[in-house]
Amino acid sequence: MDEMKPVVITISLLYSLFFFSPASISAQEELEVPKQTIYPGSVLYLVKRVWEKTRLALSLTKDMKFSYQNKLVEKRLSELDYISDKKMIGEIEKGSQRFSYYAGILAEATDEKGSEDQIKQVIEKFSNFKKNLDKYRDRFPSGTAEWRFVQENIDTLSILSEKLKN
Repeated sequence: MDEMKPVVITISLLYSLFFFSPASISAQEELEVPKQTIYPGSVLYLVKRVWEKTRLALSLTKDMKFSYQNKLVEKRLSELDYISDKKMIGEIEKGSQRFSYYAGILAEATDEKGSEDQIKQVIEKFSNFKKNLDKYRDRFPSGTAEWRFVQENIDTLSILSEKLKN
């Protein structure tokens, strides 16, 4: 019985981390990015990612899925903020790719099944994300690989926004 105690505590901790995360961000000049508790490079990061994928798969309605995909893109932006702020050179490429991937998934799902209001929300969100990404990009010297990775995120958001507008 005592052997199960660490497992139960770990599961309880993970549950609270994922279900009681900070509220969604609102549209501002530069978005206040919700802070994460588990970042790339952490031993629990793989567990976090598996949990997110499971939770997304268990989203029962279109609106639940849209809402959670929004949160996932925000989480990837928060991770990119952390990675660039801490100058985690080994993680910037993967973090950048993850952000673009989740932004693409959100845009594709919104374009295919989203309401006009949801499409407008995503376009506005992407526009605001670019302001944050400009700051993250400029933490690196211009023209470096790290700078280009974040610039590719900005370019990706522009392309996705244009596709949503058409």
